[in-house]
Amino acid sequence: MQEKTVPKSKYEEDVFINNHTTVWGSWWKDHQWGYKCCKQFIRNSYCTGQAGIDAAEASADLMRANIERKEAIEDKPQGKEEKNLATWGSEVADDLVLDKKKLKDALKKASFSPLFCGLHDGSKSLCANFICLLQKLLC
Repeated sequence: MQEKTVPKSKYEEDVFINNHTTVWGSWWKDHQWGYKCCKQFIRNSYCTGQAGIDAAEASADLMRANIERKEAIEDKPQGKEEKNLATWGSEVADDLVLDKKKLKDALKKASFSPLFCGLHDGSKSLCANFICLLQKLLC
């Protein structure tokens, strides 16, 4: 009588697909399984061999270089200190002195310009009222 061979496993072993020379799970890195032949983590992907490994390493090196360059730029101290300009509604220093003549000239120019406050329709608004108030205070 001929003996019947019993398979060791219900799964096929050492079956190479998509040009791989190793099986899925033959490589482990960063808590992920992959193919050892091309170091890919994507199951059923096509094997790119050593060319794929080289391309992945070059890409990683380029990314590291870009990150280092960006960090160097961010850590580099600024050559000029930016002036902190007062914006509308911000606190103004108590010792601020305005030249009244220049202010009057600016207010005269602004009162004739309908686009002074960004109003493109030329209508009088709160800005125009503010200019009138400043003119009364300076006169």
